[in-house]
Amino acid sequence: EIMPDGYGFLRSSDYNYLNSPDDIYVSQNQIKANAAKNADAMARLSLIRNKISTRQELLEESNSEIAEIEAKIRGKQQEIDVLQAKLDTMTVYCERLVRAAYKNRDARVWYMYILAADNVSQGIRRMAFFKNLSSQMSAQSKKIKAAKAELVGIVEAGMLKPDEIVNAVL
Repeated sequence: EIMPDGYGFLRSSDYNYLNSPDDIYVSQNQIKANAAKNADAMARLSLIRNKISTRQELLEESNSEIAEIEAKIRGKQQEIDVLQAKLDTMTVYCERLVRAAYKNRDARVWYMYILAADNVSQGIRRMAFFKNLSSQMSAQSKKIKAAKAELVGIVEAGMLKPDEIVNAVL
């Protein structure tokens, strides 16, 4: 209980909080100090609440920015997937073109492949590869012609009949 002069008493519950010999005197300075502590605690509580609300707003803003960035990333990933599919398709067609050039010995396709290089050094490597391939194919052609001539010589000599050549080769 606080008196009009500013001092007070702590009353006991044993006497229903009425005047009793067990009352404890509380000075005006103690009451003011306690009131100052309460006011300080309330100010700190208010400051903490403000900080919490500010941080919640920042979190909401951050979450919305993250959602926007994630949406942009998904969009870019879809673009990448489309471009990758196109690249894969182009790679397949390029491989088919190169295989056809190897099989057909079509010099025009070889030149296209060389000219389609990304840079000069890649074009030079491709040209060297085709030169090497061409010389290997020529060497293989000479071996086939030599084997054919040998077989024709054996048949003409009468050592094998033409029907027996198939069995001999197999």
